[in-house]
Amino acid sequence: METFGGLHKSTADKYCFESLEKDTEQFRLLQLLPSSSVLQLHFSLQTFNRAEAPVYKALSYTWGSADSNEQGNGRSIISRIILLNGKEFGIFENLHNALLELWHQVNLHGSLVSPSTHYWIDAICVDQKNDIERGHQVNLMDAIYTNATGVIVWLGSEKESHNAFSRDLVKKTSALGAILVRDAKMAATTGWIVWHESDEKRAEYCSRVGVPAFTDIAWLYLLELFSRQWFSRLWVVQEVALAREVHVLCGGSQFSWNDIEMTAEAFATGLGSDISKAHLSPQARHHFSSSNTCLLHICRIRSWCQTNTYPPGFEEYSILTGGVADTRPYAPAVLLVVLRFFQVTDGRDKIFGILGLVRALLGNNESFISADYTQSSIEVQRAASQKILQQTGWLGFIHFARNQTKGDHDDDNNDETTSWIIGSSPIRDAYFEKRFDAVRAVSSKDWTTQPGFLFLDSRCIRTSGVKICTVTAVGEPLRDFYDMSIPFTKTTEMILALEPTYRFTGQNRIEASAEAMIESLLTGPALITAFRDWWLYMLANNSHISNLKHPRRLLEEMTACNGSKSVNKTTDEREEQPNNSIPGELHEESKVYGEHFYLISFRRRFYTSSEGFIGVALEALQPGDEIWLLPRTCSPFAIRRVPDKGAGNSYSLVGPAFTLGAMYGEIVTEGSLWKEIILK
Repeated sequence: METFGGLHKSTADKYCFESLEKDTEQFRLLQLLPSSSVLQLHFSLQTFNRAEAPVYKALSYTWGSADSNEQGNGRSIISRIILLNGKEFGIFENLHNALLELWHQVNLHGSLVSPSTHYWIDAICVDQKNDIERGHQVNLMDAIYTNATGVIVWLGSEKESHNAFSRDLVKKTSALGAILVRDAKMAATTGWIVWHESDEKRAEYCSRVGVPAFTDIAWLYLLELFSRQWFSRLWVVQEVALAREVHVLCGGSQFSWNDIEMTAEAFATGLGSDISKAHLSPQARHHFSSSNTCLLHICRIRSWCQTNTYPPGFEEYSILTGGVADTRPYAPAVLLVVLRFFQVTDGRDKIFGILGLVRALLGNNESFISADYTQSSIEVQRAASQKILQQTGWLGFIHFARNQTKGDHDDDNNDETTSWIIGSSPIRDAYFEKRFDAVRAVSSKDWTTQPGFLFLDSRCIRTSGVKICTVTAVGEPLRDFYDMSIPFTKTTEMILALEPTYRFTGQNRIEASAEAMIESLLTGPALITAFRDWWLYMLANNSHISNLKHPRRLLEEMTACNGSKSVNKTTDEREEQPNNSIPGELHEESKVYGEHFYLISFRRRFYTSSEGFIGVALEALQPGDEIWLLPRTCSPFAIRRVPDKGAGNSYSLVGPAFTLGAMYGEIVTEGSLWKEIILK
């Protein structure tokens, strides 16, 4: 006997899947039967070869709950029963609500679906208990979504408080977003700057499209709608990005994808911040902001798949890859970095969930890896890491790797599932015994070749590159300094607000980056570099590391030139700093950079070198470790020399090392660093 929602059912009454032929492109399609009623939904489930399948639509939805305040963890109770080919089949309540809405669409003669419409729905069309079939179907998902006539996004049921006026607000906000995007493009600036030009300008924009005051309760509909769980789930990214057409349903309300996208653009300019402050608690505001950021990523990646060029906001990843002409091989690494905060229930899906996107972006000319649910999370991580390194030689993605593949079910205490760094696990298997060379010539200085590195059976890496420095001293772990519950936004804003008054002398990369930052009006890569530098200075000053002479000297100069604006303020004093003196664009950027540098600094420690460099690296760093910069990657890594009987030197890979003056954007050529970096 099995239980569905508390009801005991005989196994004979339960639907059983027939196996698909794994060496074919077979898949199943669902069709609503005329015998269905609101009390009992009846479907037929048939198997087709992909080339011979009828036209169909795919459904994108959230497993479990659709509500933002009920964070789905993939363990929701199967509580509803439908009939498949006359047999009972259990599904989640949210999916049942979606099927009921499709039934209403058919019976009310809606334009979205018809009685003859076929559907592809993963929870029903794939045997979720069969790991081999799951992998087979995931490997077909790019074709499944690309060949569907459209994708129906189900955001969940409507709340009772939602009315026609609040639903119409999506249209008006979308129109506002389109105007802001257009005006920003005409002015060659950002939507944030356009929106914050003046209070009068904001009022004019709102009046033009007819949106209410920020305090109007109608905004609660949009805040609730755009905070729903669907926006933060990783699987939905490829479901939308690969779709020919996207139709969005929330209960009986229908929205075009363009309306959803333009509303997200409007929120990103600062409208979202304005209305969320008027209606939401700090925690709810953070969740809403995160959901909207995820939605913008979905929109950008859909554009990427359609145009095959990096969309706005992703240009920085083009810089990180070293400016190579063909960036397609970098697609897996870039997607893993961009989507690292999206949620999955199974850590393996952090990788499997992008496979359809990878195949679309690579044009099916190159392969990445295949989905195989018989493999463990560690095996999947290693396979993906190996493939990225083989195809690109770009180690920069490891900077973002911690917790990269964590899922809702993964054990937080299992450190092996939280690292991509090859060789970080003590497990010895055939992978580490296999040697491979990523370049045509290991010691080549040719700009067109990839850096050379060779993995040895002793968990070591043989590499060619440029040695930056040797570690002479390490500080206390930064985990002892941080309180994880304290947001970094305020400190970040203070640093950014003080930047225009910095004064320096000297010729090293630290001063050069600050000068470039001021000349470029606090935008672009220079802002990123300057912010990173000063964030490290603040940490160094507050951590009382006496031998870090460069940040102390610069902090003293900064304090002197700012008079009473001392950087040695307590946390309470920082929190009391008025926020209205911070330019709007810096306020928004500080959230992004503050979160980013919190992540890279946790479980790290400061280090100094005999050559005068300072930086932050993993806690495992030891005096005597070497910091190297690999050609073209522009990413410093700490490596540890180990005995090797063969020719040359071998190293174990300690991990990324954030080194002032040798970070993203720097270039290695002819075996030397460019003149911006001066070794002392």
